[in-house]
Amino acid sequence: MPRLFSALVPPAVVFGHLSDFLAAHTADRDKALRWTPADNWHITFGFFGDDDDPVRRSKWLHRRADGRPAPRLRLAGAGTFPGVLWVGVHTDDVTVLARLAQAAGAGRRGYKPHLTVARWRSGEVDQAALIRLFDGYTGPWFIPDELLLMRSDFAGAGNGGDLGRRGPTYTTVDRVALTRV
Repeated sequence: MPRLFSALVPPAVVFGHLSDFLAAHTADRDKALRWTPADNWHITFGFFGDDDDPVRRSKWLHRRADGRPAPRLRLAGAGTFPGVLWVGVHTDDVTVLARLAQAAGAGRRGYKPHLTVARWRSGEVDQAALIRLFDGYTGPWFIPDELLLMRSDFAGAGNGGDLGRRGPTYTTVDRVALTRV
């Protein structure tokens, strides 16, 4: 079942930096981890539910976010959610990031900007060791040019929110221009 969400996609230089770091530090990591392919990396702001109307959601996102200032960001550090390893997203202007996140549909309860790099089933990995692996990791600064409305499709997914064996496929539905300040 497709789901719409808003997201930022960092530039290739940021992905290259993170890919090089992961290649150098994760080769012998726990086999229970399912690493997210780099072409699926993104920073999610808001989920809009299954079967949301793409045209209506696109108009909504344009009204709220078109021309907003783009935050200056970098990937740094790491953390976990249940079953998820992520790299943190840091900014030098929390207000600009918070306003964009709110306009793009981020939840009100403790939004934590992040980029998911791996998943696992509960209890199969040493989460503290994974977080320590990223101690001192800091990627290059970047300023996104656009906010994306994306659709996720879960090929091979089963019941109960299972992402499927191959994971989701992401498609860009629309692009909302941001302003560099």
